Amino acid sequence: MNDSPLNDDRIQRALDGLLSPEEHDALKADVIRDAELRAQYVDQMWLHSALQAERETLVELLDEPP
Repeated sequence: MNDSPLNDDRIQRALDGLLSPEEHDALKADVIRDAELRAQYVDQMWLHSALQAERETLVELLDEPP
């Protein structure tokens, strides 16, 4: 597999909890099997976690005048 919009979408939907159990199982199998997809998943998981952890700070930044 490669870095594709389809994989980006599947990973994002997984992080948002929007995959069906079958889709989730298929993504897990693909991530285990494919090192590139695994790296892509880890990168997106890290970004998702960082944004969640900093969400209050990010909202404050949006409220600040330029």
